[in-house]
Amino acid sequence: MTIRLLNKYQIFKAEPFTAEDAQRGRLCGSLMAVIFEDFCGDLRPIMVIENVVSGRRFRRQGVGRAMFAAIEDWGRERQVKYAILCSGLKRKQAHSFYEAIGYSEIKGFKKYL
Repeated sequence: MTIRLLNKYQIFKAEPFTAEDAQRGRLCGSLMAVIFEDFCGDLRPIMVIENVVSGRRFRRQGVGRAMFAAIEDWGRERQVKYAILCSGLKRKQAHSFYEAIGYSEIKGFKKYL
């Protein structure tokens, strides 16, 4: 999906990624990534990753690592400078996984609209 702002800039591209168990034809996990143009610094795109889900019976089997490897490769192909990962505050086990694959904890803000 491409959206224009003031008919001047392409703002973002969104993609859902899924992991499937080919033997059983089941969905193992999914995540969503949005790439948008950064209008500051060196003007390289930024990627936001969220809605990361891994099925309980598929955890600790490499599904999460495979999904993140795929989404990061997709970002690199589009010259993304860095990825921002959104995760709920109480998801401590998930946070440990994210740190294990190279993500650093930062503070952010949220407002419901």
